[in-house]
Amino acid sequence: MNNNPELTAIDILLKLDEIIVKKALEINKQLVEEYPLGFKLDESHIPHISILQCYVRTKDLGKVYNAVEKIITSENVTSLQLTAVKIGYMASSDSAGIAFIIISPIEILLNFQSNLIDALKPYMVNKGTAAAYVTSEENPVINKATFDYVENFIPDHSGENFIPHITVGMNNMESLEKLINEPFTPLKFPPVSIAVYQLGNNGTASKVLKEWIISQTSQKILKALKKFYIK
Repeated sequence: MNNNPELTAIDILLKLDEIIVKKALEINKQLVEEYPLGFKLDESHIPHISILQCYVRTKDLGKVYNAVEKIITSENVTSLQLTAVKIGYMASSDSAGIAFIIISPIEILLNFQSNLIDALKPYMVNKGTAAAYVTSEENPVINKATFDYVENFIPDHSGENFIPHITVGMNNMESLEKLINEPFTPLKFPPVSIAVYQLGNNGTASKVLKEWIISQTSQKILKALKKFYIK
C-alpha cells in the first residue's frame, strides 16, 4: 500500500505457454474448491517459473531491467524447452502447504539463474518489509513464510538447490499428500516471455514491472491465455 517504497520485492520469471498454464489452472481450481483460504491463479497471480527472487532498491529498478536485458540477449533463452515432471509441495504453516508443478532443471536454465544472480548482486539488499510487496486493504499482510523465502532465496533456491516449479495453490497437508501421489503425465512446453514482477503474499507474481517477449508467437499466446484465468 506504500506507493513509493524504498525497497521492491521482485521476481524474475518465465511466463508460460497455453499447454502448461491450462494444467496449472486445472489444479488450482481443484485446490481452491477444497481450500477456499488459498488463492486463485489469475492475471494478478499468474502461473510462472521463478528464476530469482530478491529485494532491490526501488531507485535501482531501471538498472535491474538493463542488467536482465543484457543477459537475455547473451543467453540462448529463446530456445528453451521445459518439461513438467510431477507435483510437489512445501509447508506454509503447521496445517497448510503450497502446491507446485516441478520442472526438470536443464543447464541453460541453471546458467540463466547464475548469470542473473551475478549481474544483480550490486542492487540486492536484505530485510525487506511489507512495503516492498504488493498489498491491498483487503490483503494487507505478508506472511513470515514469504519473507523467509525471499530473504533466503540465495542460497536456498539457487544453484544445486534450484528446483524450477510452477506454484498452483494451497491446501491442507493431508490433501496435498494425496495430490502428489496422483498420476502425472509429463508435459513439454516453452516459455513465452521473461518478466520482472513485484511480489505479493505467498510469492505470487502480482504486478508486472518489465517484460521481454522471446518468440514471435508469444504476444498472441499471452493474449489468448487470459480466457483461461479463473474468474
